[in-house]
Amino acid sequence: MLTRKQQLENLLRDPNFRRQFVGDYVQEMVATQIRAIREQRKWTQEQLGEATNGMRQVQVSRLENPDYSGASLNSLKRVAQAFDLGLIVRLAPFGEFLDWVISVNPEKLVPPSYAKEQEQRRMEQVSSFSLTSDFYSEHASNLTNIKIQEETRRAIPA
Repeated sequence: MLTRKQQLENLLRDPNFRRQFVGDYVQEMVATQIRAIREQRKWTQEQLGEATNGMRQVQVSRLENPDYSGASLNSLKRVAQAFDLGLIVRLAPFGEFLDWVISVNPEKLVPPSYAKEQEQRRMEQVSSFSLTSDFYSEHASNLTNIKIQEETRRAIPA
């Protein structure tokens, strides 16, 4: 039984399939991602439009339509700014593209805003610091106990 990746690798050997797949996948993924992020934030299409500094609701609706192929880079930049997210647009080898397609999951689909990401990092640092200080406190306590035991052994003749 072939894996999903192996199946796609076989299909991508056909140049017509490659062209169609890349176009369709990118278009569908961008539309799905915009809608998923908007819904996760409980925004309406109108609210997203306002956050983009003037995009009309109908424009947002088009961007969320997986069949719409007219999304401009400028529109995507405005949406990324409204969501306080980065936007990555680049050309890549098919192997890397395929790995990305296979690895997409809900966490990648709805990334945290810059502010949320910074908050998560601070929490991780606090947690890491807490674990580190707990580790050192525990070991310092163990070292103290060992020293007390050594001192006691020296004080009591054998």
